Amino acid sequence: MQRGGGTPGAVRNLCINVKKTKEMLVDFRRDKDPLQPLYIQLASVEVFSSYRYLGVYISNDLTWSTNTSRMVRKIHQCLYFLRKLRRAGLGNSVLRSFYRCVVGIILCITVWHSRCTAAERMALQRMQSSSCTEDCEEQPFLHLGPLRSTMQEEGAPHHEGLHPSST
Repeated sequence: MQRGGGTPGAVRNLCINVKKTKEMLVDFRRDKDPLQPLYIQLASVEVFSSYRYLGVYISNDLTWSTNTSRMVRKIHQCLYFLRKLRRAGLGNSVLRSFYRCVVGIILCITVWHSRCTAAERMALQRMQSSSCTEDCEEQPFLHLGPLRSTMQEEGAPHHEGLHPSST
């Protein structure tokens, strides 16, 4: 807080835009008493239950359900274009490239599989299996189980004396 009762931004010549300022409350208390609203420059700050940051949806209960459901919708939209490409008669290599570059990126980067519920995992598996049919001749791109790091593999090149502790 600023001494003298002024606002912290006033001393540093900062102007806070209340319309662009949002608040997300993460509250795990048992007794959920209503909290006082946050006021900046006599205007109430809007409270959100989820927030999108760098393509990942963060919810106020810190579960991945919002992120997973939005990504399933996004994958479903991408699969529509995959079906259109397949109906247009494009080759398997183009279909495989589209799947790996568009759908696979969403599955690998923006969906956190280890904390999904069983229903969310089944929805992701259904999206993945619907995109990999006999026409595409592609095995499922991603196994939705626990991911194993390449650092754990002993046959990997980084285990052959590259690390200073291995000498």
